[in-house]
Amino acid sequence: MPRTLVATVIMFLAGHAAAGPWPREEGAFFTALAGRLAVDGPGAGEDSYTTLYGEYGLTQRTTLGVDLGYGSTNTHKAVGFLRLPFERTPADTRMAYQLGVGQIDDHAVVRPGFSAGRGISLGDRAGWLTVETLGEVSLETGAIDLKADFTVGLNTGTRTKMVVQMQTGRDDGGSGYARLAPSVLFEQRPGRHIEVGVTTGIEGDDSVALKLGTWHSF
Repeated sequence: MPRTLVATVIMFLAGHAAAGPWPREEGAFFTALAGRLAVDGPGAGEDSYTTLYGEYGLTQRTTLGVDLGYGSTNTHKAVGFLRLPFERTPADTRMAYQLGVGQIDDHAVVRPGFSAGRGISLGDRAGWLTVETLGEVSLETGAIDLKADFTVGLNTGTRTKMVVQMQTGRDDGGSGYARLAPSVLFEQRPGRHIEVGVTTGIEGDDSVALKLGTWHSF
C-alpha cells in the first residue's frame, strides 16, 4: 500500500476508530455511546444493553480509556485501562497492548489485551482492519473469559463508512459464541458520527439485536 495512503488511513483511525492499536493524539478525547435491543430470540423486545466507551490521549504514546456497560438482565461492567503501542511492528501494521482493571458483574477483574491493525484499500477507498483480544481474569475465582473481535471498516462515501465486526468469545466453563455485527456510520459534522447496525448470533447465540449509537471525537 502506498505510504501516503497508509498515513491517511492512520490519521483517520486515530480520530475516529472505536478502539484498536492506534493511540489517541495527546489531549484528544473519543467517546462511543451505543444501545442494543433484542428483536428476535430470547428476551426479544425486553433484553437491552447500553455501553459507553471512552479514550483520552494522555501522551503521544499513552492512551487512557474506560469501558462501561449495563444490561436489562442486571449485567454490568466498569473497566478502566491503559494502552501502549509496540515499539517495533511489521511494515504498515500497528500493534498495542493494554491492561485494564475494574468490575464485571459481581467480580473484580484484571483485563489484559492485545490489538493489531493496518490500513487497507479497496479500489480508491481507504479502510482499516483490526484484531482485538481480551482476557478477563476474575480476582476472586481465577476464572478466565476470552474475547476476540475482528473488524473491517471502509469509507463508502464522503460522509459514510461501513463497519463489519465478528465478535467471538469463550467463558471459563467452555461455552463459546460468535456474532456478526455490521453497521453504517453517518457523519453529522466533523468528529461526530451516528451509527446504525444490527447484531446477529451465529454460534452459541440465537438472538438478533438492533444497534444505535454515536461516535464523537474532540
